[in-house]
Amino acid sequence: SRGTLTIAGSRDADEESEDYLVQERTYGQFRRDITLPEGVDEEDIEASFHEGVLEVAVRGSAGSTGPARIAVRAED
Repeated sequence: SRGTLTIAGSRDADEESEDYLVQERTYGQFRRDITLPEGVDEEDIEASFHEGVLEVAVRGSAGSTGPARIAVRAED
């Protein structure tokens, strides 16, 4: 909805057969809804994915008209 950044995806279980005593990463589908400050526009949001880490940068500006899809740059 307007004023909310939604991040959704899924994480597959690692196929590696490492012996873990404790592993705190969860697998499967996930979704996070983040309320954005008033005045943030989709052009002010950048996202990149590098080495398994999603980074989202939000800069404030005027006006938003509704939901928008933000492109994510995948880096090698």
